[in-house]
Amino acid sequence: MTMHDRDSMRKGWIAFILMSSVVGAGAYAGRPGVRNGDSQVWGRVTVRGTPVKDGTVVLKPIVDRNATWGSGLLDQHGRFHLEGSRSDVPLLPGRYHVYLCPPTRVDYALGKPVALAGFPVPQKYLDPMSPAIQLEIHDEPIHLDLRLDD
Repeated sequence: MTMHDRDSMRKGWIAFILMSSVVGAGAYAGRPGVRNGDSQVWGRVTVRGTPVKDGTVVLKPIVDRNATWGSGLLDQHGRFHLEGSRSDVPLLPGRYHVYLCPPTRVDYALGKPVALAGFPVPQKYLDPMSPAIQLEIHDEPIHLDLRLDD
C-alpha cells in the first residue's frame, strides 16, 4: 500500500477493490462452474477479513440503464460469480455501480420482503440508489475482491 493509498483511505475511501485481470482465454476457460457465454467477473466479499456468506453482489450499468445488469449469489466462503440479467446479452465493457443485497424473508404482516437481521455489510454498500463502489469492466476476465474493511 502506497502513502497515497493510506492518505486516500484516511480521507474517506469506502472500500478496497482489488482487481486483477486474467490474461488469455485458457486461464478463464479452466475456471470450475463457468460455462461458455457466462460473465467473466468473479470474486469474493469480506467484511473485516470475514467472508460474507449470504446475499447477492449486483452490478448496475451507470450510463446505459438498458444494458445488461450482473448479479451473483455469495456462497459460504464469500465467493460469487456474476451472471448477466439477460442470457442473450453479456455484461458489456463500461462503468458499473456495485452494491450488495442482503438475504431476505417475507414478512407476511408487512406483505413484503425484509432483510434478515445480522447481515454484516455496512449500510452504505447496500444502497442501490447511491452505490459506494464503481467498477470499470473491460473486455477481459476480472477477478474482483471486495474488502469492506470500514
